[in-house]
Amino acid sequence: MKCQDISIKWLTQNPGVYLMYLSETLDQILPLVRKPGRYTGGELHASVKDWQEADVRFALVFPDLYEIGMSHYGLQILYHILNAGDHTLAERCYLSLIHI
Repeated sequence: MKCQDISIKWLTQNPGVYLMYLSETLDQILPLVRKPGRYTGGELHASVKDWQEADVRFALVFPDLYEIGMSHYGLQILYHILNAGDHTLAERCYLSLIHI
């Protein structure tokens, strides 16, 4: 079965297959990316919360590259303050190099 033949709904109902699909997709895309760490997540001290349990969700969007945004103290302070609450969730987003 090819990646294109699998529906997203079916994948979410079959987590084992979803992980294989995700792995296959990443294997195809990441070799083409100069700095994959910009897109894969898992940073030190990153907050991981369940989206369904958060009453309020924030997207903190920084208008520059990942490396610049991650070193911006204001963004880091907001991210940690928002994620310290039990009912709030914040994620960080950055521009990709192609958009600059």
